[in-house]
Amino acid sequence: MKSRGRFLIAYIGLTGAITPFTSDSSAQTLTHDGKLPSFDNSSGQIPGMMLMNGTGQIDAIVDQAHRSNRCKTIQEKSGQESVPVDFLKGMGYSLVRTMCGRSVSNPVASGLSSGQKASSVKGLMMAPAGLYSKKDVLASGHYNQGIGISEGSKNASHTYAILAALAMQESDANIVEGVDKSKDISLHTETAEEAGAFQVSADSQNLLDKGAYQELLSSYVTSIQAAGTDPSQLEKICRVSKFSGDGAKNGKESIDPNELLQKVQQAIMGVSAVQTKLTDQQFQDINKTCPAFATEYAALVARTNLGHNGPLVRGEVKPSEGCTQMFEDLAELANSQFVCRDVGLQSVP
Repeated sequence: MKSRGRFLIAYIGLTGAITPFTSDSSAQTLTHDGKLPSFDNSSGQIPGMMLMNGTGQIDAIVDQAHRSNRCKTIQEKSGQESVPVDFLKGMGYSLVRTMCGRSVSNPVASGLSSGQKASSVKGLMMAPAGLYSKKDVLASGHYNQGIGISEGSKNASHTYAILAALAMQESDANIVEGVDKSKDISLHTETAEEAGAFQVSADSQNLLDKGAYQELLSSYVTSIQAAGTDPSQLEKICRVSKFSGDGAKNGKESIDPNELLQKVQQAIMGVSAVQTKLTDQQFQDINKTCPAFATEYAALVARTNLGHNGPLVRGEVKPSEGCTQMFEDLAELANSQFVCRDVGLQSVP
């Protein structure tokens, strides 16, 4: 990892105990004497991060960036708006999950001829600007800024910074946001109705790279079905509490994480792991109940066709350079197999 020199010295649990995430998964308790540990900045990490599991490391990076104002506010037409720190943590999980990659069978990709597009979620997010689509958000003059010329994690990080600003513009980062009521009533069809923080609609499924979307959909459907009604397992998959701040007011509405988690299973009821497209209702339901999926999905849409979101086309979304740097730091966590094990999804048989 490169030396970044951007982190403040911080440590978690100085007066308590930390259970590190070890290679043999054995629990080992460490106690502290209240003193800060020595800080070697060559790793670019917050001290003590190697003692945290993936959850703790993601939270620590986002908390530090938010407290230092590096990734806290977004420029909108009305002025500077503060992005909820919990929403950024949720986005962090989705990015790290993408960058860790997925070990899944991909029936759509394996069945495509060499002349047809087929990629992984990670491959699409790291791809050079415009490789899969001329309407890639990173190929737009509003957002390329010299980024996205070559393949790499920076392409994914910059896309996520754009998405953070888009969510504030579209819904004030409200994960359960419904249809835009200001639209022409004739457009209020299930296919065209927006859903979730990023205000995507079911017809956007027709725009996506088939291989990447199949991989994304299969991994979430399989994991959710395997979790059954266990709320703790469903939370690990969808990260409702992270995105909503454990029930705190998120955007315009107060979110009840437990209520949303109860609806997750209903959202994918009848969906097959090899299904290539959701029905309009299924699409709306999963985007409003599983924000981790909604975020990864919105990222695929942005890299495929920015025309689906009007604010992106018009250049109204102003991503923060500090947020791009924060997401870069988060993407680097995918180099750790322990972090990936903590945030990953169940593999498709």
